[in-house]
Amino acid sequence: MFCHDELTKDWLAARVPTLVASRLKLVGLDALPTYKRVVAWFPGPAEDAEQYLLRLRVMNHGMDTRHWRV
Repeated sequence: MFCHDELTKDWLAARVPTLVASRLKLVGLDALPTYKRVVAWFPGPAEDAEQYLLRLRVMNHGMDTRHWRV
């Protein structure tokens, strides 16, 4: 967790010992998802975006476009 100032850091440090960890897990920064932004132009109406993503997934095995947004 990144804190923007000392006041926030101190507040967080005071609260951590009182937290009940039911599903919390500490991970390194390398475990956080990274997002890559790509700009592409597809001819045709925007309503066909799902078809384009499906075609990309079929033509490129291993490319998972199910969570991509248009």
